[in-house]
Amino acid sequence: MPIDWAGTRWESRRGRDGADHAALVTRFRVAGYDIDVAGIVNNAVYIRWLEDLRTLWMARWLSFEDCIARGISPVLVRIEIDYRVPLRFGDVVEGKVWATSRARASALIESEFVGDGGRVYAHSIQTIAFVDVVRGRPIRLPDEFRVAMAGAVSA
Repeated sequence: MPIDWAGTRWESRRGRDGADHAALVTRFRVAGYDIDVAGIVNNAVYIRWLEDLRTLWMARWLSFEDCIARGISPVLVRIEIDYRVPLRFGDVVEGKVWATSRARASALIESEFVGDGGRVYAHSIQTIAFVDVVRGRPIRLPDEFRVAMAGAVSA
């Protein structure tokens, strides 16, 4: 299994706003189907891993299923990824995700994939928003998401 959900933990991480925020950390192992013709992790795999991290991070406060039941949906508006060091078959990294700043209707989520010794393989900044699924219009960040960004990990 490429994702070690059993090894998932929480830690505090300093955001761009200077405050400490709850960061989810879980391990990923590069599988054979993650590799491209150059023998390194394909860039699309990072997008999938980032989605897994965001979904699991958010589920602590507001699950995707709860969003859909309420007629709202989180939407990825923008993504930036800096690929710093290539990952190869069998490599194991920790994926980390934390919310780093917010506006009224959007938030920045940061992520990184870190190997042993703290080496950062990739770093990402993602802008997310929530929309009313019926109207297709942006809405204010849900209260649960605002709580998620309010402080560091308490347990």
